[in-house]
Amino acid sequence: MTEALAERLLDLHCRLLTLYIIQDADSLHWESAHPFFESERGSYTIQMWWLYMQGTKQDLWNSVPPTMAQRVFAGMLNETLTVLTVRYTQTVPSRARSMLLLVDISNVLLCVGELLPAICANGEAFVGLNLPNQSKIIRDIHAKCQELFCCLLLRGISLGNLYKITKKGVHGGIAMFNQRQGLIVPWTIFVMPRLFPANQNAHWAARCSELPTSTAISLELKVLLAAPQANWWLLLKVLLMREAHLSSLIFHHLIRNLPSCDNFIPSSKQPSVSRDCLSKKCEGFLCGLECNDIVQWALEQNDPIGQSNYQVLMGLTYIVIMAGKTSDINKTLISALEKSKMNDWASCLDRRQVWNQKRPPWLEAILHLIYPILGPIVHMLVSAVQTTASMYQAMSLSLSCFSEMWDCIPDCFYTVTNCLSEILPAEIRPLGDSVLIQLLYIALYSKLLEVAETEAEVEAKADRQHASAGGPNASSSSGAA
Repeated sequence: MTEALAERLLDLHCRLLTLYIIQDADSLHWESAHPFFESERGSYTIQMWWLYMQGTKQDLWNSVPPTMAQRVFAGMLNETLTVLTVRYTQTVPSRARSMLLLVDISNVLLCVGELLPAICANGEAFVGLNLPNQSKIIRDIHAKCQELFCCLLLRGISLGNLYKITKKGVHGGIAMFNQRQGLIVPWTIFVMPRLFPANQNAHWAARCSELPTSTAISLELKVLLAAPQANWWLLLKVLLMREAHLSSLIFHHLIRNLPSCDNFIPSSKQPSVSRDCLSKKCEGFLCGLECNDIVQWALEQNDPIGQSNYQVLMGLTYIVIMAGKTSDINKTLISALEKSKMNDWASCLDRRQVWNQKRPPWLEAILHLIYPILGPIVHMLVSAVQTTASMYQAMSLSLSCFSEMWDCIPDCFYTVTNCLSEILPAEIRPLGDSVLIQLLYIALYSKLLEVAETEAEVEAKADRQHASAGGPNASSSSGAA
């Protein structure tokens, strides 16, 4: 049923495009002796094709399941590109209309450069690297765009230069006409010249790893942002590729634009912990309401931009620590802390700040690594205190519990605490002179507060229910008296 619906949808859009949108009954008067609009614009056909493709893509993204939407859009792009390629490679315009041909071909290539990332799986497919292993539609689109690009070169080059080239032979004179097996397809270099500067020889790359860092990340970002739904594995790849270069840039920028310490949200009221503070759920297409509108939450705070930066930095810290290497942590979190203008960044690691629930985002993210394992420890401590255990006995019990659950702590937690210990200022004294112990007890204190608040809420709710249940009885008994 789904396949049949996709085929019907693709057939409908292809018919509309070929019969109405890119239909050119008058052939744009290619033999006319007068230039088209004084050579000041391209044809209406390409403009309407671009607008229709953009609008249809938005409609598909918002109304059709992602995989089906990409398949339908890829078919539309491939079918219409076939018509346009045949039309413009076989057209013989007059001298006055030759400029229109060049403008239209250039516009088609530029439009495809913007539309193609929406149907690609990664940056390699976008620029034609490892092309034999890509899907058939991707190979077809690159082949047709290359035909248009060759047509653009031959039609747009001056006669003098064309004569010099043809004397050497077309394939010997222009490397662009060769197959360039395994290399980036030339038309993508034409439509994205800023990503392929001549001084970096990026156009000779045979693998994505050979591209410059900025080019490789930009290509992956284009594909990521054009996808119909969140592509989590590609997002993780972009954040951690090239020694976490993009994450490092984000860290160094956002850590200087956080809200003031007084505006830090307490740990128990963070949207990642307390979903009750979020007034609005996500309303995205096919969303099961499992995600939350953090942007709307931030707008309700005193410093919306700072709070948004706080949440981004907290999430990014968690990702880098959980999925990155030690070098990634050093180049992102550690480097940003060392180079930040905040002289008191390490004050939260002092033993006197264990109780403080207003923490910087990177510390809150680290604590989320150990929150899941603290449930049994909190339960044992609460039970011990209820049986009249002293403070020293509770502390000893907590140390024993941590030693028993040592293997449950993620390895990345040890890694990040070691990295923080290496840059800790001399005036900061954590518990036991250990950042690891300091963080364990900060997290434990937060969990104990959370349990206390939960029990208080349960008791208050029970009291209200008891009062509401006893209210009518009390009034009736007083009336009887």
